[in-house]
Amino acid sequence: MGTRKYTMALVVAVISVLALVSHSPAQQCPTGSQSVSVKGKIFNNFLFTRQTLGIVQLVFSNHANAKCGIMGNNISTDPNDPLNFEHTVVCDDHSELWLLTHGNITGISACPNGGSSFSFVEVSTPNISLPHKGLFEDITGGQLTIIGTVNCDLEIDMKLDGYTCFP
Repeated sequence: MGTRKYTMALVVAVISVLALVSHSPAQQCPTGSQSVSVKGKIFNNFLFTRQTLGIVQLVFSNHANAKCGIMGNNISTDPNDPLNFEHTVVCDDHSELWLLTHGNITGISACPNGGSSFSFVEVSTPNISLPHKGLFEDITGGQLTIIGTVNCDLEIDMKLDGYTCFP
């Protein structure tokens, strides 16, 4: 019976490792690229021009950090798809990254000023068809999941978690 317990434990361990590997972000990177995990925070304001403007702090698993500005241009033409942005990120070392972002509103509340506050979830991917500079020069892909809130003053607070792909 002792051998059977150890065999079962080994089978469970192998299945667990296979599950982790099969869901690994590295498998979502193009061939020849490696996944680098990234986390961060974004603080934006929603502007009357239908743009967003703010800052982003990025922390990469390879110990690189970046402090950047971020500007979002709303590219949605469908009122049923309001969270559709092209973001430009420029960092304090002049690194530059372009992102395509799509999302969904997850909760909405009326504000005393007549506006609305809401929560949302977005997914951003590097737009690799555009040129990137510095830290992001060789980026080949990736995906960031962003969870945020917009308050009654149109201030946007977000947390991000995901990965980037580099050769």
